[in-house]
Amino acid sequence: MSQRCSECGTDNPEDVPACLSCGAPFGPPGRAGDGVEIEVYDLATPAPPPSDFEKALAATRAGAGPAGEAAPAVDEDGFLRQEIEDGYKIRARRKSYRTHTGRNILITAGALAVVAAGVLVVVRLTMAKLPKYDYARPASVAGTEAALGFAAEAEATLRLPVIPEGAGYGTLGVVGEPGKVFVDGDYVGDAPLQELRLPLGTRHVLVKRRSAVLLDEHIDVRAGERYTLSPAATAIYSHLSGGGSPGK
Repeated sequence: MSQRCSECGTDNPEDVPACLSCGAPFGPPGRAGDGVEIEVYDLATPAPPPSDFEKALAATRAGAGPAGEAAPAVDEDGFLRQEIEDGYKIRARRKSYRTHTGRNILITAGALAVVAAGVLVVVRLTMAKLPKYDYARPASVAGTEAALGFAAEAEATLRLPVIPEGAGYGTLGVVGEPGKVFVDGDYVGDAPLQELRLPLGTRHVLVKRRSAVLLDEHIDVRAGERYTLSPAATAIYSHLSGGGSPGK
């Protein structure tokens, strides 16, 4: 802070007793007529002017009664009325949104379903327009088909067992459920089968109905013996005395 001389107006330091320019003496600070001026600076930011809403709100509060009931306020510019109308509009929009939320969900779900159906149709049409390729069959397929054809032909061709002249033989009978009878892999007839001559030795007897195996047995054929097999039971061996003479 500086002190100004009242005679010449020169600013001097505050600790000098007299003006450095004209030599006029300075009296005690703060006394009237001593030529000392004190400058006060207000550094506070001025408050902004109140808005129309604040003015109307202050006027409404000033007119409130003792019980807290607001007295009718003078709204010359219609500001309060506009604010109230806008508030009611906002409230109505929010209420409408809550009311139509379910409908909006249904509309959204329907739109998604339509979009999904459209995507599915486009994908199918695109896949239908793609080129088709014919791949060469593996070399093993031909051999497999030939083997299956040979097996089917072998199962359909009747091949009776061959018995050498003068050799002994046994007889086989197959009873029970119907099917095809195979002996050592050869088709010999259809069950039920009564009398089938078999060469001596171990024979493999198989009874099939289409692809199902009804009986699968190995028997030791001896001269003059009769064997009866049933797909529904274990092999039954019956020995006949004097039956099946050799060479007959």
